[in-house]
Amino acid sequence: MRKHEKRDWWQVIQLLPSSYNQHATVQLNYAVLRNMYHARKNHPLDEWRDFCRWIETLPYSELITGGNGDEM
Repeated sequence: MRKHEKRDWWQVIQLLPSSYNQHATVQLNYAVLRNMYHARKNHPLDEWRDFCRWIETLPYSELITGGNGDEM
């Protein structure tokens, strides 16, 4: 990359909102997921319902959902 291209690229990066380059990592245990699942399984936001459907795909999800695994 030429020097002026690198400078131009840096300027473009600086125009991005600060949250653009942020990453988050989270680690949850099954007890936390159980509380989240039961609190948000019927939430009006699609994102929470999608998250709850993902929880249902986890191994031993019946420990979280309270089900026996047949309803998945």
